[in-house]
Amino acid sequence: MKLSLCILLGGLVMTGAATLRAADTNVEDASEFDQMLTAGVKSEPWGEVSSDTRVYRSTNIQLLPDNLFYPERADTVVAQTFTVRLQHHLSDAVLAELILRYQLYRYLNTESLDFNTQSATFQLSGEIPDLFRWYGNFTAQRQEFVRGRDGEFFKMYNPEFGIWRDLVLNRHLTLFGGYQLDWRPSSPGFFDRVDNTLYAGCTVALLDRLSAQLLYRLSLHDYTNYRDRFDVNQLGGITLFYTFCANARVELFVNYIHNDSNLATRDYDIWEGGGALRLSFNF
Repeated sequence: MKLSLCILLGGLVMTGAATLRAADTNVEDASEFDQMLTAGVKSEPWGEVSSDTRVYRSTNIQLLPDNLFYPERADTVVAQTFTVRLQHHLSDAVLAELILRYQLYRYLNTESLDFNTQSATFQLSGEIPDLFRWYGNFTAQRQEFVRGRDGEFFKMYNPEFGIWRDLVLNRHLTLFGGYQLDWRPSSPGFFDRVDNTLYAGCTVALLDRLSAQLLYRLSLHDYTNYRDRFDVNQLGGITLFYTFCANARVELFVNYIHNDSNLATRDYDIWEGGGALRLSFNF
């Protein structure tokens, strides 16, 4: 079992590592001991606990078209996600994962919209060599208001399948792209929909620990139980990543989202900008 921990204190990254040399032990066969030690260090972790904290400004928190009857409302959002991930290789080619998430969304000026989300996902993933990587999962999710309303307001069950591939052009530039299919039966039923999503982008290594990512995403949302609604949703974004170590990084991001629907009241535009801190612990 491999254990790794990185602690960030006031901009100072502190890492702890214990090394044990065969010359400092009583092991008679130093070569065999080194092989055992190396095998232990290289073994993959079977779990991860992580925290992702995002603070950003959104120009349209209610996804409204910004007209006389449906004006936009901007606010600052704090989104905190706690994740527990367990994984096990079913074979050399297939990885199984159980992912549990608890998310809190808090609005600076619109506290009546504060809500929490709980979700559980079981996922299988693998790779077809020289072609692409694939994943399939099933997620159950529920959302509930924190105050002033009747608790749970949304539930969703989401079978999902996707493929993706990255192409390393050189040590500074990697291209990536993929496709994802979601079927989202929901409660209330008028949120039922099928999503087809294409995405592409690139990651650029700017410095030793600093990288940038450009992303474009095109999603087709077919609502199966609400007035034949059909949306074309597009997202473009840029994110800067600074990695302190394998278990800690910060991000700065700007996203633009445009939603074009056959229902005029569901057209909207959003600008988002902010930062994030991600910490993780492998075991």
